[in-house]
Amino acid sequence: YVTQASSKQISNEGNGGPDWSSGYGYQFWRNSFGGYRADGMNGQYIIVLPGYDTVIVMTSHLADMGIPLNAIATTLLPSMG
Repeated sequence: YVTQASSKQISNEGNGGPDWSSGYGYQFWRNSFGGYRADGMNGQYIIVLPGYDTVIVMTSHLADMGIPLNAIATTLLPSMG
């Protein structure tokens, strides 16, 4: 079930930035940098990155929910290499 739920079930291209247009599964967004996530209001995230054997959980209160995702893609993941 997790494989199906986290796989692209719905195309959502043109739905905003790359992390909101990479596909949508069963209640899970696909990340542009791999893996999938559950989004909550104003930047509450559960981000699952199977390729890194990592789960990131965070809470925040941001108008721009892309800030944490961009930081993960550009800063955290390259350092995990």
